[in-house]
Amino acid sequence: MDIIDTENLAIDATKLESYERAKPKSKVDKDNPDTPDWGSIFDSHHNQINWFGWKVHLVSDCKGELPVDFAITPANEADSTPALPLVNMVYQRFKDKGYQTTKYWTMDSGNDVKEIYTEVHQNYDAQAIIPINKRNAKQPPAGFYDFKGTPICSGGHKMVYWGHYNGCNFRCPHVLGKVECCHGSAWCSDSNYGRVVKTRIKDNQRFISILHRIQKAGRRYIQQTHQCRENFLQT
Repeated sequence: MDIIDTENLAIDATKLESYERAKPKSKVDKDNPDTPDWGSIFDSHHNQINWFGWKVHLVSDCKGELPVDFAITPANEADSTPALPLVNMVYQRFKDKGYQTTKYWTMDSGNDVKEIYTEVHQNYDAQAIIPINKRNAKQPPAGFYDFKGTPICSGGHKMVYWGHYNGCNFRCPHVLGKVECCHGSAWCSDSNYGRVVKTRIKDNQRFISILHRIQKAGRRYIQQTHQCRENFLQT
């Protein structure tokens, strides 16, 4: 019926409360993956929610907002644990049925794990679009101006996104009138076009995204992850 867009899928987790009477953490059977446990998440308003039960890790389509697959884990399980198994299950099903395999997997910052970026890119020819979890980092890695994957020029300025093709292109901010560099553009390049930097996913799957995070399309995919979960909870 063409109501599911297999190209763009979202993974997110939500709480599933247990009808079983809540137990103290010390009495929960940690060796039994089927038993409920205590969990904690933040809702869309950044309020912390605690509950006794499980987590539903849901794969949703970003077009029709319909569930495609899911996994259930104890509530204390990290969001990132079932992400790759879900990606594999959906990928194999789509491939077996001849559907277009997923190109973009959007997830929230709880899935900001290096292995997810790497395996989604290398094993499934796709891209994981996830907000960077800064954790205790005070500044982005060397060569990046921010945590959104924007490179820094040799003058220390944020370069300007200039489209993408097999990677993202960035141009000199001085030539484009975004900053007044004391060195001018000639310090970096002899061309009037200014220095150009191209970032490729294969170099850093976590920080580099073909849908650059500052662009509307990149932000929209991340927002769709949360919207799919909210719609699922309402139904």
